[in-house]
Amino acid sequence: MEKIKYIFLILSVINILSCSNCDIQNKLEDISTYVCTNPDSARKELNKINKLGLTTEQLSAHHALLSCESEYLTKCTVDDSALNIASTYYIEGKNGTTSQQMETELLNIYKYIYNKPAEALSKLLNMEKQIDELSSPDFKGMLESFILIIYYNSHEYQKMLKHAYKELKYANESKSISRIVNSKFHIGTAYKNMGMLDSAYINYCYFKKYEQDLDSTLLSFAYHNIAALLKNIKTSDNNNIITALQNSLKYNTERDDSARIYMQIADYYYSNNKIEKGDSFLRICLNFIQK
Repeated sequence: MEKIKYIFLILSVINILSCSNCDIQNKLEDISTYVCTNPDSARKELNKINKLGLTTEQLSAHHALLSCESEYLTKCTVDDSALNIASTYYIEGKNGTTSQQMETELLNIYKYIYNKPAEALSKLLNMEKQIDELSSPDFKGMLESFILIIYYNSHEYQKMLKHAYKELKYANESKSISRIVNSKFHIGTAYKNMGMLDSAYINYCYFKKYEQDLDSTLLSFAYHNIAALLKNIKTSDNNNIITALQNSLKYNTERDDSARIYMQIADYYYSNNKIEKGDSFLRICLNFIQK
């Protein structure tokens, strides 16, 4: 009789653990559907999951991969220990879906995209050959963005442009306004460096159609792009550049280069013989430097 009770107890525990694992797996599957579109919410939900409940290697790896993706997409530092857990399961163990393996590899490649660009580019171009295996246009766009960054850093702007248009294609598929605008910035940057300033300007200004839907950091960057481009367009005047720089500051007063932007605005006012205005912005610049 005691043996029967003992066996029943073991079966009950196994059943409870199985149900718990199933609940966590369902939760992780749910989070995976919106980690790209709403990474902030994904991070919050992942943090709510008790890691003691990740009782299998598969659950731990899935949680780790989603955590790393949400960190990357929210511009946070990707946790190396979590990435190692995902890499061990998905890449070394060749477990999970092909997309999960490729997503893990993408995050690994990003770690050395700047200090080992040739090695990173080779792996990314090979991965691009099976890009359709990635489950989401967001990850496909991420792959293309990594490639174009390497080409930008090596001053290969024609190749950068090619992959920027591919990135835009996937951004359009995801219907993410911020990703579409970001792709337009990349296209504009390629055109600018190729000397095609009108095409660059058109792509840089695309964001104005959706200005009310974009966050302040992106808007600040957008206006800063326009100001930088206008300096090279002969038909532009200093007032347009000043307006773009002021909008850049308006949308993000926490920029690390705020002092330099205030100095630029002061220089443009001085060149327009507006001494008082120039002095005003110069004083603000000096205050930033003192802080």
